[in-house]
Order: sequence, then C-alpha cells, then structure tokens
Amino acid sequence: MATGVVSGDDDKNRQSINLGVPAGGFSPGSTFASWFFSTICDDVLVHLTDARSSFDVWSTVVKRFASKSTLTISTLRHSLYSKQKGQLTMKEYLAKIKNLCDTLVATGSVFSKQEQISIILAGLLVEYESICIVASVMSVPLELLTEMLTDCET
Repeated sequence: MATGVVSGDDDKNRQSINLGVPAGGFSPGSTFASWFFSTICDDVLVHLTDARSSFDVWSTVVKRFASKSTLTISTLRHSLYSKQKGQLTMKEYLAKIKNLCDTLVATGSVFSKQEQISIILAGLLVEYESICIVASVMSVPLELLTEMLTDCET
C-alpha cells in the first residue's frame, strides 16, 4: 500500500497516512480511481498524472488555482482603480464601483469606506470637481457621497 502525506505549513508537520492504493499509484481499473478521475475536468486532470498521493493531488490543484485567483484579483483591482465615469450615468458608475468592491471583498480583499470614496472621486469628470473638493475636505461618509452624486446628476 502507498503512504500519502498530510501537510501543515512545513515538512516537520507532515504525517503519513495510508491511502489504500498500490505503491505505483491508483490502479487505472480501480473503482475509486475511476470515480475520482471522472469528477475532474480534463484541463485539471492532465496536471495530476504524476500524482502518487492525495498530498500530491492537493498540492497540484492548489498551485494551479492559486495562480489564477491571484491573477483574477489583480485584474479586478486594476479594473476598479482605473474605472472612469465617462458616459455612464452616475447610478451605473456607482453600481460598477460597488460591484467591483463587493467582488474583491468576496475574495478576501479589504476596502475601507475612505478607500472606496477615493476610488469613486478619482474616476469622476471635471464637472464633479466641486463635490470632490467638498467630499475631500469634509470627510463625507460614503452613503452621503453617493446621494450627493446621484442628486447632482438629476
């Protein structure tokens, strides 16, 4: 039987466990292997061909998806910080900013209300300069700023 590894943050925390599979890995004809590999899409499966333990499988999957997550978060942050009001209505602009912030918060990113205000103000056109100045000087709360901006447009 093969022995797999369960890992903590370093090699000192590794514990051996019996995976119940032959030393050469999963037998292609075994019921477990058939079920397990049928649940994984081909795009991921090709990266698991050398895995000999559950630790190997998990490590490979984490590496593959962590890099995609990091890229996605970076792309979302870039989108958020480069968002401009342009021809959008104020409600559309504020909704896009809120959606991007909410999506990033769901990934574990943290945004203060002040940071959200700065992002909103940075993407506004020159015609909103007076509101930008007032909001910056008076430390206007986010809710009041959104109300002021939507009222200004109507």
